[in-house]
Amino acid sequence: MSIPADWTQGQAAEFLERSRWRGGLGFRHAIALRSAPEQMIGTVGIGGDPISTAYFIDPDQWGRGYATEALGAFLSVVMPRFGLGAVAADHFRDNPASGAVLRKVGFVETGCEVGSSAARYAAVEVLTYQLDLERLRVGKVAAPVQIGSARLTLRPLFPWDVADVLAGLNDIGISGWLARVPHPYTERDFFDFLEGFARAGETYAIEDADGFSGVLTCGAELGYWLVRRAQGRGYATEAARAALAAWFAAGGGEVRSGHFEGNGASARVLGKLGFAETRRRRVACSALGTLRAHVDLVLTPEAFANQWAGR
Repeated sequence: MSIPADWTQGQAAEFLERSRWRGGLGFRHAIALRSAPEQMIGTVGIGGDPISTAYFIDPDQWGRGYATEALGAFLSVVMPRFGLGAVAADHFRDNPASGAVLRKVGFVETGCEVGSSAARYAAVEVLTYQLDLERLRVGKVAAPVQIGSARLTLRPLFPWDVADVLAGLNDIGISGWLARVPHPYTERDFFDFLEGFARAGETYAIEDADGFSGVLTCGAELGYWLVRRAQGRGYATEAARAALAAWFAAGGGEVRSGHFEGNGASARVLGKLGFAETRRRRVACSALGTLRAHVDLVLTPEAFANQWAGR
């Protein structure tokens, strides 16, 4: 990782020292582009008391949405990981671009106070914000990265979920009903999914009072699976309903789903949610290494609203 080319060693050392959080939880991550991972274009961090977040982006990279993307991705991991229900932030009143970034991620303005700026040698007005975890938004369709329901929590899928996921998906009674999941399911399969396909605000680990219960994805497509102990308790309907409500509330469009013929449990869940059949075809089941008869379904925002009106 390198710093901007025109910085002196002294400027870099001064920046790192000024960026260091004093006391308690605190750390800062570098921001880099996938196309040039060795070149730092900014930083994002969290710390202090009360816990607050801050970031900066190289002015040459302004106006490209990098601040929003980086801040949202960072907080989507850090807040659930450290049990942070809320995070504060602020910006100078004459920096509306930072306010726009904070609002896109889900921050709400809480007030105005007088602050100081060492660079300006003067007191300045500072707008303060707070982000509650339930309001955190990430991605083009800004669905929450954590959702609560009566009995369940839907939270981001993390690397340390690997053991629970492997235990669940190496049960052929589970993976045999899923289209794209191989069997046996390896750590490499898990991390390929986590790094290449899982998205904050669309991919969730499902938890109940006893812990990890399964995985759900909800975006343009709905998919889910539950560990054995969590099956038959209405969790699939409850989790999917909560995720779909958040998806549609954030402006998401119709959602596709489906199930293999013979999977009566999933057929009932999808029917309860309001999905309608569109066609039947044969689809590859990776775990079984064969083609199986499959039912395709779709759910529109209107059908979902009608299904759950008054309930």
